[in-house]
Amino acid sequence: MSMHLINGVSVTHKSKQKKLTKTKIRELEQEHKKFNKEKKQSHRHHEMMTFDEFVDYKFGKKPKKTTSEFKELKMDRPEYRRTEVKRLDHRSVGSTGKSEPQQYTGTLVKGVSQMHKSNLVPVINEEEIHSIARMRR
Repeated sequence: MSMHLINGVSVTHKSKQKKLTKTKIRELEQEHKKFNKEKKQSHRHHEMMTFDEFVDYKFGKKPKKTTSEFKELKMDRPEYRRTEVKRLDHRSVGSTGKSEPQQYTGTLVKGVSQMHKSNLVPVINEEEIHSIARMRR
């Protein structure tokens, strides 16, 4: 039989917090002193707690942050924004005119020689032509 079918049974009901005994309070006070001492020794003073905060911490209750604390946290972080991206219209792609082929018009390079297979090398003078012809792999 499923729990949701039983009348009068609530799964979300939380039990009341039990009261602390004197021995438990003394143990918690000792742990609190030890906790704060460790934080102080490790130079983490901002993590030290009062006894009430420590008791809540031990029993898993998280303190609620105020709006001012949220604003402080927000101020610490740099704000990243997405810049506007200029999008191209799909119809405009490829509408540029054909560019003219590039040609060498100078006088320094005399020609082009083939060194190995398809490795073309510019030739400046006659000595380079002979050295490339004698070159081995």
